[in-house]
Amino acid sequence: MMGLIEEWQALSGPARMVTTVASSWLFFFLSSLVVDKTSLVKCPAKGQEWVWKNRCISCWHAVIISSMTLYSFWSCFDEYWKEYMIMLVYHSFMMQLTLATSIGYFLHDLTDNLVYTFNGSLEGIAVLAHHIVAIVMFGVFTWMDYYCCFIMLSIATEINSVFLHMRKLLQLAGYKISDRVYIVNNVANVATFLV
Repeated sequence: MMGLIEEWQALSGPARMVTTVASSWLFFFLSSLVVDKTSLVKCPAKGQEWVWKNRCISCWHAVIISSMTLYSFWSCFDEYWKEYMIMLVYHSFMMQLTLATSIGYFLHDLTDNLVYTFNGSLEGIAVLAHHIVAIVMFGVFTWMDYYCCFIMLSIATEINSVFLHMRKLLQLAGYKISDRVYIVNNVANVATFLV
């Protein structure tokens, strides 16, 4: 009897992608409910509950995707760097999983923004446009199994996003710029931005 991962890998490309995107959306939706409805991660700033929930889920996504991205590059390091042109066509199981997981997150965040915060402002439209472009671009190239390495390079910015989201969470939690945890996070933020 095949395990769950083997069964998932045995699916055709489109079926595997749709299954992963749907599972990812459900995972982030349920994570959002946990943050929103339980006392596990309560918002310390009154009136900022949605921002807190959204940043917690965004940070969680950044941690997961950063880990998957680093593993993707590590697992194919020798083959990946043989020549530049391989970046056009090279793709791996882990790259497809990472990109499809991100699509599920972007779909969740898009619907969450539409339901809770969209007011037609320029900022709101920019956030929606960002999500739609990411969903379409990640989706097209993951579906085609083409340019996955380039897309993975762009998603590597999620490593820096962990610290950006943490900074906002620390601010909402009442930490001051002079607090040690805030300083360490800012150093990590700058370091990952420069790398």
